[in-house]
Amino acid sequence: MPLPEGINTKQLRHTAAQIDDLLDAVPLDYAVTVPASGWTESAPYTATVSVPGMTADAVITDAVPDITGLSGTALADALAAAASWTTVEPGTNTLIFSADAKPAADIKLIVRAKGGD
Repeated sequence: MPLPEGINTKQLRHTAAQIDDLLDAVPLDYAVTVPASGWTESAPYTATVSVPGMTADAVITDAVPDITGLSGTALADALAAAASWTTVEPGTNTLIFSADAKPAADIKLIVRAKGGD
């Protein structure tokens, strides 16, 4: 099959596998809410959140509070809730959060992951 007009083989620098590897290196942001009602009843406290497209081999590079549109007490409450979890692990279409103490409020986060889609 001939190449499209104006394209020559010198312009084709990456294989499909290399392009996939490059795309996996680009982090994706996921808006996640961990509901207060979603935590297990006893320690160790865990909550599993559905995140379509997440893969078990994704690398979580950041998780920050989603404070969009918040101020004053609502902002302080959101930051306190976001600080209550201790670890997050990727799974197939999920994120699994852990906490030392059971969070009493919903936690809204922006989770950044590489290789999760």
